[in-house]
Amino acid sequence: MSRAKRPARAAGPGASRAVEPREPATASAASDGGLPAAAMALLAGVVALLVLRALAARLPGRGLWGLDLGRDLAPGVFGTGLALTLVACAPAVWRTATRAWPGGPRSMRGPGAWALAIASAALLALFMWNSPDRTLYTGDAILRHGAFAQVTKPELLAEQAMRGDLVLHHAFPRWVSEHTAWTTDQAGRALGSLIALITALAGWRLAAAVGARGLVALAVAMIAACTGALALDNGYGKASVEIAALTSVLAVGVARLAADGRGLGTVGGSLAIALLLHRSALTLLPVWAAGAVVAARAGRLREPRALLGLVAPIASLAFVAPRLWHVITTFDQSHHAAGGAVATLAAAFAPMRLGDSLNTLVFLVPLAPIVPLLLALAPRPTARGAVLGAAFMLPPLALLFVVQPQHELPRDWDVFAFVGSAVAALAAWRLARVLDARPSLRGLALPVALAAVIPAFQWARLQSEPERAWSRAESILAGPPARRTSDVAEGLGTLGFMRLGRGQYEAALKLFERSAEVAPNPRMFVQIGMAETLAGHPERAMERYRHAASLNPNLNAAWRGVAAAASVLGDRASMVLAVENLERLEPDGATLKDARAWLRANPGP
Repeated sequence: MSRAKRPARAAGPGASRAVEPREPATASAASDGGLPAAAMALLAGVVALLVLRALAARLPGRGLWGLDLGRDLAPGVFGTGLALTLVACAPAVWRTATRAWPGGPRSMRGPGAWALAIASAALLALFMWNSPDRTLYTGDAILRHGAFAQVTKPELLAEQAMRGDLVLHHAFPRWVSEHTAWTTDQAGRALGSLIALITALAGWRLAAAVGARGLVALAVAMIAACTGALALDNGYGKASVEIAALTSVLAVGVARLAADGRGLGTVGGSLAIALLLHRSALTLLPVWAAGAVVAARAGRLREPRALLGLVAPIASLAFVAPRLWHVITTFDQSHHAAGGAVATLAAAFAPMRLGDSLNTLVFLVPLAPIVPLLLALAPRPTARGAVLGAAFMLPPLALLFVVQPQHELPRDWDVFAFVGSAVAALAAWRLARVLDARPSLRGLALPVALAAVIPAFQWARLQSEPERAWSRAESILAGPPARRTSDVAEGLGTLGFMRLGRGQYEAALKLFERSAEVAPNPRMFVQIGMAETLAGHPERAMERYRHAASLNPNLNAAWRGVAAAASVLGDRASMVLAVENLERLEPDGATLKDARAWLRANPGP
């Protein structure tokens, strides 16, 4: 007696959606060795992206700094990455990969799938643990690495930080250093590795949520997890790290909402935590609101997880609202919108700022140039998926293009890292849908994934090579294109501090002097004096300190420098002058006490 065949079940949380019909010409075209239009378009997009990266590394200037990482890497490293991706574009290669990689309906289920997900996530975490940030140039890295946990009052250094941020990046590493053999820096790096692991697992969950399997599932997980945000998972003690990871987790809920109305619990839970950490999470409120509507229309709001996802962000927002309001109306207004709304919008569309925003997007999402292609290819997303995708991606993108960072974007990209997480997740989602409709072309996921993952790994690793990373930063500051003098001066000064801390006194001195030439500043002349002192040039240090004091007689640091140089030179007249001013500026300071003791020990004629 023959058994009736059971209908095939789609894998993953999206099983309830209708299975897309296959393109009738796909199988025959593939068997004949030809490629359908969609495959040609994807391959052309990847190859064009590789060519663009190679050209950007050769063109003069740093106008394409989001693409020109090749000029900062060792030639072999950059060339190998391009070659691997280009080889993967060969049909024979990706077709072989498709046959070799398990791709059945249950490939995203069972112990084997979980073992693969956990192993790959652990490898990513291990890679980040072994890629510490030795440059300390990105964003607030100079303040927000291990030493940040050692200060007594962190709110004085990070006045805009939320309480959750300080708990994770000050209280936690400090507690670890006091109760274990780890330092605060090691505790921060361990937290970063854990964040990388969570992000990778979220990528695999996204693959399951969109019904991807086989090589496509691997590609979805890799594209979603490996963005520019990966370069922050190295001990950077700021909530930007967690917001990027939470955005990747939230993307899983968005995909599930689009599939069957479930997923509000994941969206709301992720958002609730994010709101406790950083005010940028406010841009994720629209997708939560859209998700609540979708869940209600699908009849899911009575489910406990959905109710939790509905209520949790409201509770978090109520808890942090006073602090958010204070930061937005004080710190943000003075640092990010000092000229008012009109001036801020006008600045956002200035050629330099617009170019930096686009470069930041490409830097964060290596696949950004071909995302429009992924959106244009059939099948089109459902109306529900399109609304959720737009609500997820557009508000963070608006933040990237409109908000003016404190420094120039090549340095202050960290706060926008979560934008890359959102865009990358949507790109991975679209890739899965495009290739799901064309089973014979699923191997194309390999070159697309490599085009995304390799640049992300290269940038994350570059943070461990200070000479290359500092040279990159200095080159971007030097231009062309020409940048604001204040940004150039501050950037050069920061690089000078980096080299000063490594004992590279002459190199630091040159950077400080260049900064002072670009934008003369009394404090920079004090730093030049410090470098001259450490380089063994007390006479020149005295000249710099005195010059700084002449520019700003109320600069405490200048008079402290005069006192320090006078003690080395035996210059009693300068010491007397320093004491007179320090008595006026900081009468209880330690330098003044030491200066008075020196005068008593060295009486005049």
